[in-house]
Amino acid sequence: MAENYYTPGVCNINPKEVAYRRKFGIGLGVAGIVGLVLALLVKAPALLGLPLFLLYWLSAISFMQAKNHFCVSYAASGQYNKSADYADVAQATADQHAIDKAKARTMNIQAVLIGAVSTALACLLLAVV
Repeated sequence: MAENYYTPGVCNINPKEVAYRRKFGIGLGVAGIVGLVLALLVKAPALLGLPLFLLYWLSAISFMQAKNHFCVSYAASGQYNKSADYADVAQATADQHAIDKAKARTMNIQAVLIGAVSTALACLLLAVV
């Protein structure tokens, strides 16, 4: 019998998907650090730190999804994980979908803020070095 991992606003992905998001977050975080180091090595102008935002934001949202066992994309589209072995979110009520969407919005806002602060720090570092 399949385990039910779906809890509105709490969990909508299975352990395999959690591990994937954690690995993705690590990879993007490393890419963001490598990008900053390369920019520092070539003494790039501070504004060239702005494209790092995408890496920092995606890394943050990936880690948050792994930590929360919650995919913002699935929540926004009313889906559950891709596996037929787990609960079917199609049975969720409109109130449950609203809870998921609110959680997704909150996580997105938090990730954007983390990305923005990280990018600002990167640009500041590029400006002073």
